[in-house]
Amino acid sequence: MKTFHTIAALVVLLLAVSCSSTITGKPVGKLTLEEAVRLHMTKPTVIEWLQKTDAQAVYFPQQKVWKINLQDGWIFYSEYKDEKGVLWVDAIDPRSDDPGVLKRLEVLGPEYEKAMRIEKK
Repeated sequence: MKTFHTIAALVVLLLAVSCSSTITGKPVGKLTLEEAVRLHMTKPTVIEWLQKTDAQAVYFPQQKVWKINLQDGWIFYSEYKDEKGVLWVDAIDPRSDDPGVLKRLEVLGPEYEKAMRIEKK
C-alpha cells in the first residue's frame, strides 16, 4: 500500500510539471514591443511574425485573437487570410506594465499610423 501511494504521488507530480510546461510554452519572445510594432509595419505573414518574434502564440477563441509574450510586454493580434490562402498579421494591440515602454510606443505612434495609412492607399 505504501508503494502505491508513492507511485501515485510521483504520477501526480509528473503530470503537474508536464502540464505547467505545456501551458506556459516559451514564456518570452526575443523582441521588444517596439521592435515588434516596427516589424508589424512591414506587413508580415504569420509565419514571418512568429519566426522573427520567436514567441509561442496562445489563441483566445472567444475574442478570436492571439497573444504573444515579449521581453517588455505582450501583444494581442488578429489574422486574416488573403485570396491565395496566405495568413497575414492584421491588427495588433501592444500592452505593457512599464510606463517607459508605453511612452516609447506613444512616440512611435505617428510613424506607425503613417505606415498603415500608406498601405491602405
